[in-house]
Amino acid sequence: MTTDCLPPQVRIDLSGAGGRTGEPQRMSPETSVLFSLPSMVAGAQDADGLCTIQLCNVLSAAHNELMDVLLASSANLMPRAARGTDTALPTISYLSSAEVMREQLLSYSSTRDLLPLLAAHRREGAHHGAGPAKGVDDDDEEEGKGEGKGDGGKGDGGKVGRKTSPTLPHSSFDLHAIEASLAHSVLGRATQLVVHVHHFEYQGNLLRTGKMSMLKERVPQRPLPPALLQTICLELDTAQLQQALLGLLEQAVAFLSALGQESSAEQPLREYVLHTLLVPDEVWKQASSHSVEQHVCLCHVQSLFVALAEGQPDALERVHPKYREPLPAGLAQVLRADVRLRRSVLLPVLHEFLTTQLVEGSWPADASLKQYLTFTDPDLEDAEWYAGAFPEQLSLCHAVALHAALTAADESER
Repeated sequence: MTTDCLPPQVRIDLSGAGGRTGEPQRMSPETSVLFSLPSMVAGAQDADGLCTIQLCNVLSAAHNELMDVLLASSANLMPRAARGTDTALPTISYLSSAEVMREQLLSYSSTRDLLPLLAAHRREGAHHGAGPAKGVDDDDEEEGKGEGKGDGGKGDGGKVGRKTSPTLPHSSFDLHAIEASLAHSVLGRATQLVVHVHHFEYQGNLLRTGKMSMLKERVPQRPLPPALLQTICLELDTAQLQQALLGLLEQAVAFLSALGQESSAEQPLREYVLHTLLVPDEVWKQASSHSVEQHVCLCHVQSLFVALAEGQPDALERVHPKYREPLPAGLAQVLRADVRLRRSVLLPVLHEFLTTQLVEGSWPADASLKQYLTFTDPDLEDAEWYAGAFPEQLSLCHAVALHAALTAADESER
């Protein structure tokens, strides 16, 4: 990415802090390529690539606004094809031909566009002025011959003579013709544009893209038992095997978050990868294990992915100790008996909240757990069952205990 389009005094602060916290972060050869490749995620996390996307948006909006003003002020000068408003705006992207884009963009150069018109529409005329001028001395015969003639010719005794001033050229320009020509040459082909920015998606960045939240909306998720996750991690005993399976899980999440159905939650992962994603059988065998083939369904994709990505069979082990206090007395039985509580919806949200937000211990332990879960899944805030059934007295310090109680209640009903 280049900042050539910006004034020299403008400097971009990539830190996002606006100089409020320490030295601003400048663009340099050490800057991550994330700041140059456009990437926008659907979740709540910020994307580094938004810097490039916003620059494209600002420049395209400025182009379209300027075209609006120029076309409105020069409508009577424009050819009919250029001022038509019933045609769809052209779409350009990085795949578009540079020559085609150059024709459609508003481009003006005084040297290229204006100077030839000044020469073509110049009206030449002349006027004479009779102002005083220095004469010549009598003894300067050469100059006297050429310049001493006229009203102030040779005088006696070194008198100063007078001469008329030379003819001075005077030019004017046909401004109306120049304006019409500029409108045809500069605005005749330029048009408003729709800029399509191709977004890049980074492998291994699935937890930041928001697709896990979309996956839960399409296909209900539930955690795998820690013992089974431990077995899978032992079977995938090399980083190469784990990365291969993570790659297949990323593909599965991408498709399921867009096209998944609740009815497919119990479909085996192996069947979905081979028959829906059409992954070759040899590729699946190189990435899978016996336990994955036998026990992992589409409802377990999030649990398996988080375990492999975090490098721990039980990702909850990383949760900070301040969030591990027991539930208030008798609450576990209330949670088990309340049929309004949708554990299949709540468990994945709680698991994601625990493994992404409660690892560092930065949130206050006495904060409302009910409120914080709505930050992870905003749909909970409008859900009647959540508003009526989720206990108000629960704080963040009860998060791990709540997860254990809901998991036990869910397993007991199967």
